[in-house]
This record gives sequence, C-alpha cells and structure tokens, in this order.
Amino acid sequence: MQTLTNNLPIDHTASVVRSTASPASKRRAVDSAAESGSVSSLVQGTSTRSASQTLGDTLARTREEAEFSKGAAALRLGISLRELDHYEAGIRTPSVVTLGHLAALYNVATEHFAVRTQTPRVPPRIDRINRTLTIGWMVIDLSPIDADPAERNTYLLGALGDSLRAMRTLTPAQPVYLRKAELPLLATLLDIDDADLTTVIMRHLALTLAEACDLVISLKQARGF
Repeated sequence: MQTLTNNLPIDHTASVVRSTASPASKRRAVDSAAESGSVSSLVQGTSTRSASQTLGDTLARTREEAEFSKGAAALRLGISLRELDHYEAGIRTPSVVTLGHLAALYNVATEHFAVRTQTPRVPPRIDRINRTLTIGWMVIDLSPIDADPAERNTYLLGALGDSLRAMRTLTPAQPVYLRKAELPLLATLLDIDDADLTTVIMRHLALTLAEACDLVISLKQARGF
C-alpha cells in the first residue's frame, strides 16, 4: 500500500483548445451543445496558453473572448454575479461540474482551463483576514466554515478534493493523496476528532478505508496528538 504523505502529484501536459467561430455562432453552438450534451464536438483549433496564468485569469479572459459580460455569463450559468466574480478573482474554486458549464457556455473544451502542468510543491497557507486557504494556485473560501461549523470537514474536504483534482487533472473517481507539506495546516482546519472523518475522507478524496484511516493517523501526528 502506498504511503499517503509521500505521493507526488501527477504531471500532465495539457493542450488548450479554442474555437474559431464568430461570437453569434458561438452562442448558437452553446445552446445546441446544452441540448445535445456535447461540448467537445463544437471545439476546433489548438493553441498553447502561458503556465503563468491562474485559473481565475483564464476564466476572465475566456469570458471576455466569448464576448459575455460578467452579468450575462452569471445569468446564463444560473449563479450569482458575486459567485462568478469570486471564481475570476481566485477567491473561490469552481467545481468540476461548474467548470464543465463554463466550458459549454464559452464554447471551449474543459482542458482549456488546465492552465498548469503540475501542482506547485509549496505548503498551503491561510489568509486569516480574507478567510481563504491557498493550496497550489487554488484558493478556497473558508467563510462557509464560520457560517456552519458542523459541516467543516464535509466542506473543506469537498473543496480540497475539487481543487487538487483540478490541479492534478484527475477524474472524480481517482484518489487524491495529500503530501506531507500539506498536512500540518490542514490538521488545524479539520475537526480530526470527528467520528465521521474517515467516511468523509473516503467520499471526497476517493480513498480506500485503509488509506483514509492512515490519513487520519497522519493528520493527528501532524497536529501533535
């Protein structure tokens, strides 16, 4: 069995796909894609995007290239303007499902948003003023924890799983392993005394029971228990 704390992220090379259609035809194509459930068939042409961009930068630039205002895009996506603004500012990280909706609306492949080729090997950090957790180039909003402390583990592990999958280009079914450098800070955020922590880890990180139990032990060790 693998040691959870020594797993390194998967390196991938992501090609970026962009449509050459006109803005009007883009919107007609998005409507057609929404009805048929197909997005990739609408995409043509390739280009390489700079790895220095963040996901928020790419979301904002892609929306502008598709000639959607922020308000119009939020309306079409069925989300609030504030939520879209947070995605583009890097305050919140969209889920895999939301990224799919964004890709369909802007008429690009979901791979268009894979702006990095590997996860930066730097420890996570907390901005206690803005209530955010930065891990790699992803930023997780911590304010929901303040609103509902009982859902702390479910929210954090769900957001963490989505963020790491996006950075490592993993599917929802693939396991997400945490690195040793990530454990000390996460151990202070998670309720590691929660009896359901193992189950929540299995659900959101797609780990086996044995792996989830090992992770709980590693978190407690990182916390100094």
